[in-house]
Amino acid sequence: MKTVKNLVITLLIFTLFAGSFARTCEAKQTVLIQSTESMISSSILDSAATIITMRLNDFGVGKYEISVFPEKEQIKLIFFDNIDIYLIENLITHNGVIEFWETYDRDELTDILGENNRLLAMLPASDEQERDGAVGCAAGDKMTLISNYLNTAEPDKRISFSWFDNHDRQFSCLYALKAFDAGGPIITGNDVQSALFDSDIIRIKLTDDASEKFADATRQNLDRIIVLLLDGEVVSAPRVRSEIPSGDIEISGKFTKDEAGYVAALLNNGVLPSGFNVVK
Repeated sequence: MKTVKNLVITLLIFTLFAGSFARTCEAKQTVLIQSTESMISSSILDSAATIITMRLNDFGVGKYEISVFPEKEQIKLIFFDNIDIYLIENLITHNGVIEFWETYDRDELTDILGENNRLLAMLPASDEQERDGAVGCAAGDKMTLISNYLNTAEPDKRISFSWFDNHDRQFSCLYALKAFDAGGPIITGNDVQSALFDSDIIRIKLTDDASEKFADATRQNLDRIIVLLLDGEVVSAPRVRSEIPSGDIEISGKFTKDEAGYVAALLNNGVLPSGFNVVK
């Protein structure tokens, strides 16, 4: 695969990885997951089991068994090798919705919402926030207060908001996504032809149609932020340095081989057809 050398996206580590990679469990561990939807069909459960199997195989999990129990709307997995059980639970229950979005910077958001908007008052500007392209950053109770406000405020169809939990710095940053008219995500996981990982680098190959869309988006967003979302949460916020015409994207950053393999396994194998929770 041709490597795009002029785009190195820094994938900042998100909450689900925090502290989990150092914890492994003894061999032969059982994980039981339950569909969050009632009256789910056996064909949907079988489809979910297929996607989970492909994710595990892509990630390189050792020997395991997977069984489907339609009458209980459950899937059971038994692992026979030492694994990071917390990582695996996330890998098999994450919906896996991958999206790239254009963003508004704080000045543009101020023009839309007005200088006296309550959200902007709760998120004062900072040099670090401006550099990272976020609307603002918060931690603890303040983040909860802002989230509650966003959940109850009258929505603006031009904007969607998403948090990036930067656990290394003990705070989370809020990004404003362009969601107007024909907006929404630039590309999604359906536009990924393949994803490979090598050590701490992920290489993504887009389909031909998606390559054109991404080339247009990068050309129109030079020196601006395009965010990568996983299941609605920001996991990367790269600044575009040049147009990317080839559809070959290289992602690198402060993450381990396991973390890179995790993201690649999600990118390669689609979205689960139902939500799942770990019950055992």
